[in-house]
Amino acid sequence: MFHRRNSVQCFFCNTPTELPKDPRNFRCNNCGCWNRYDATGEILSSEPAMHDESLNLRSFSKRASPNKERLPTMYGKGPFCHTCQTNQMLLMNLLSNYLPDPDNPEYERRVEMLPEYKKSLHIRYPPVCANCLPSVEDEIQTKNKMARVNALGGFLKDTKGKEQARRVTAPELSREKLTLEMLLWRCRGCLWGASLLSAIAGYSTLLLNLPVPFSNIIGPPVLPIAALLSIFWTFWDPTYSSLQRARREGRNVRIQGKKNYIALQMVTWISRIFTSISMTIAWYMPPSDYLHLLDTPVSSQARAYYMISLLLELSVFISSCFVLRLQQPPLIRLLEPNQLPSRAPTPNPKTPRSNTPLTPPIINDNDLFASLTLSSKPVIAKPPIFGFPSLGPSIPHSTAHQPEPDVDEMDWTPTKVLSSREPHRAGKLIREYTTG
Repeated sequence: MFHRRNSVQCFFCNTPTELPKDPRNFRCNNCGCWNRYDATGEILSSEPAMHDESLNLRSFSKRASPNKERLPTMYGKGPFCHTCQTNQMLLMNLLSNYLPDPDNPEYERRVEMLPEYKKSLHIRYPPVCANCLPSVEDEIQTKNKMARVNALGGFLKDTKGKEQARRVTAPELSREKLTLEMLLWRCRGCLWGASLLSAIAGYSTLLLNLPVPFSNIIGPPVLPIAALLSIFWTFWDPTYSSLQRARREGRNVRIQGKKNYIALQMVTWISRIFTSISMTIAWYMPPSDYLHLLDTPVSSQARAYYMISLLLELSVFISSCFVLRLQQPPLIRLLEPNQLPSRAPTPNPKTPRSNTPLTPPIINDNDLFASLTLSSKPVIAKPPIFGFPSLGPSIPHSTAHQPEPDVDEMDWTPTKVLSSREPHRAGKLIREYTTG
């Protein structure tokens, strides 16, 4: 009787649904219908939005305006006419059937003739006609712009908050953790360098028949244990400090050559393990010492082994210095290039079609590099601006002698310039007025 319901049933599809926040107003997950009940528990079949148009303005405005940020679909009406689509289909079919099987004896000859054949097909069946070319270029520019906006948006999303992380200092806990990690990193680096110097010094001392220092402390029984413990600092990363600093500054840097570096350090570690075990066997079981590593003076076999081990240590160390390095990501600059318009102008029906240019004009290389100069004050020509004349006011090369104006000359401007045929008529009128 007092058991609380854990589900409700949809009125329209009779599907049980988990108990919502408001059992009198919920939406079915199966059919998507809204279930609204009145105070008496009866279903409401009439909504105010069904009778009032103003309540649906927001929904209708969303339906009428598609999302402008999404990329255009590939399955739409393209900018090509029926002729262009037919030519493109012919090009694909002819090119796909041009090359025979590689076992065919004419395969090599067909491959050599493929560029010429493709060029002839494009001349015979142009994939884009002159009427579709403007719309095709507009479509390309639109999609390029949308792709650039999408790439720039992704780049800004990835770098969100990194500028603030560069300025804000780390908390005290993170700073203490970072200090402890750097202390351990420096200790491992010191042990790594000590192991390298010990190996190089030991091989060099044995090659020169010199007394080994601290031989009573670091003897053959201790060498295998030290070599096994060196696994904790053999793979020490010298770029760890720079990597952490770059990450704190918000820079995305990558480590290049980490696998090769680990492989090289593994080779040196195995070599040291083998040398320490061989010396321990020679110390405790001299008959089993086939390399005669502890003989005095040093035998030729031991000398060759020490020489190879020394060269291995040096080569691995030199290679490790060049293999492991930090790689800075390339800078991305989304700039709008000043491309020359390759679109053909609107053809004039009175002019022949062959005179319409379809390719951009050829520009001299000197004009392209005219703005590049080593001078501190380069002279750069300004590009023309629409609405302003590109040429300055015309200045006459030779100025004719203009007579000086007379002081008593009448200041008047003729309203009509008399032609060469009208002087006689003007004189006739004057004579008529004077005689009459």
